[in-house]
Amino acid sequence: MKHFLFVISAALTFSTTVFSQKGLHVVHGCAYKTATEDADLYTFASSEEAEHIVSEICNAMGVSQNFDIRSANVENALATNDGPRRIILYSTVFLKKFNEDARTRWAAYSVLAHEIGHHFNGHDFGEPNPGKRKTMELEADRFSGSALRLLGANLDEAKAGIETFALQGEQAMHPSAKARTEALANGWNQMQERLAKMGAGIPTPDSNIPRERDTDGDGIPDKNDACPEEYGRPLTAGCPDGDEDGIPDSDDKCRYLKGPANWKGCPDSDGDGIPDHEDKCPKEPGYLTDGGCPLPDRDGDSVTDRADKCPDAYGLARFQGCPDTDGDGVPDLEDKCPKEKGESYRDGCPGTNNNSINHSESKVLKRLKFDQCLGIGYDHFVEKGSNFIYTGNVVQMSYTIMRKYGGVVSIGYSKTTDENTSSPSSEVYTTVSPVLGIAPGIRVINSPSDIRGYVFAGIFSNIGFVSDDSFSIFQLFLVCNFQKIGFKAAFLIGTEGAKGYGIGMQYCF
Repeated sequence: MKHFLFVISAALTFSTTVFSQKGLHVVHGCAYKTATEDADLYTFASSEEAEHIVSEICNAMGVSQNFDIRSANVENALATNDGPRRIILYSTVFLKKFNEDARTRWAAYSVLAHEIGHHFNGHDFGEPNPGKRKTMELEADRFSGSALRLLGANLDEAKAGIETFALQGEQAMHPSAKARTEALANGWNQMQERLAKMGAGIPTPDSNIPRERDTDGDGIPDKNDACPEEYGRPLTAGCPDGDEDGIPDSDDKCRYLKGPANWKGCPDSDGDGIPDHEDKCPKEPGYLTDGGCPLPDRDGDSVTDRADKCPDAYGLARFQGCPDTDGDGVPDLEDKCPKEKGESYRDGCPGTNNNSINHSESKVLKRLKFDQCLGIGYDHFVEKGSNFIYTGNVVQMSYTIMRKYGGVVSIGYSKTTDENTSSPSSEVYTTVSPVLGIAPGIRVINSPSDIRGYVFAGIFSNIGFVSDDSFSIFQLFLVCNFQKIGFKAAFLIGTEGAKGYGIGMQYCF
């Protein structure tokens, strides 16, 4: 049960985290390419890759992450506020394509570092003055250049993002591409000089030193990249993985939904072992035979319709889904008096207070359920004397009447051996003879669910014609019946110290 709960819990956590969708109204914001004003956007949880890039930038620059990051339906990337809360929004599709076009993984770093620079410098996104807005953009670009130098990008890699963007001339709120490239290079150079003065020992990235070819710019050299012309992730050997579930898109049946490998990248939200795209009830654990839906239970009694003898009436599992209105242990389906508490041997009807028995009751008493039984048993006993060992094995068929008082009549065959231990040759005499037994009894257990127990006591004897080998054995035995099936256990004792045991079973009707 704990695993199921765990699976369900994991599925719920997954759905609320990965697919959490929120609306956001942006009053003012600074996008990487343009300004954004008065826009209604949809935001989603950020990807692991974006979170990792942001964490690397903040750690390198020694700044705390005083903002939230979320993916959204923005054109590229955007820094904004939601009241006192600072936010960075980015387009997953844009970042992926941007890296591919720039042929370097540093392009995505450059864009996100630019937006972090806005928050780091405490920029007012509602600033109406175009000159000041352009200054804000250049400050964010300088921050981006410094961050990329600390992370190990050379100057060409740091500038690749702006150069790939193919920015046009100066806009109302954004400076020209040339000015922005110069600001980024200035930030990169200032950080380079600072590191040199500090003697930090961080090697200078050299654009002239040949690096291993990385055609798609995903940071994985072509020789190690399973998809050298497609931007990918290290976890998938350089191949694309849109939902970041560790399964390459080429092998992922649900490319935009996270899922485990055993379902080929598809989720199983309810944890029933049936992936959502094949599950008719993806939010309710169910069964494969019912298309992933729970087994039907029309009356809601927790006994499925397939096993429910009374599928339209709320009942009990012990009665296979049927009710017992009067609580007498006889289900209504078999109860001749379903609204009156009675006895099981009276088919659920009560007895009379004046001990008189009417005609219908006498019929009940004459036809008790499972009150006649046929059985088979085995008995074994041993009698040891000073110079002999007498052993008996008996197989019997029995007929039993089991009411309040009952009786057993049995007939069978015995095989006895008489071994003369005083003789040097240990002579053994074997005799086979018929056996007859009779035993009266009384009921001692009578439960509402037709479990009955009886105690019988009687004698069985062989009726052979060899007087020396005749025997009579007293038998005390218990019989317990579970509706139609009964089991016997006996203790045997005879004359001259004979002792033994008996077992058996019976079928009642």
